[in-house]
Amino acid sequence: MKTTVMGIPEDVKKNLFQEGYGTGTGYGLYLIKKIGKAYGWTIEEAGNEGQGDKFIMTVPKN
Repeated sequence: MKTTVMGIPEDVKKNLFQEGYGTGTGYGLYLIKKIGKAYGWTIEEAGNEGQGDKFIMTVPKN
């Protein structure tokens, strides 16, 4: 039986947006943050370990 962990552990959060980090290719969140930065957007992880993941993306009104 596979155990599912809800939320992102605190020690992992600091690396979430780094290139190559993660269980897949490591480029998903990295590219979102990099592209967003070029347009003045921000993205941050604001979930709580044990409760779930939460990403907040801010896109300024032009």
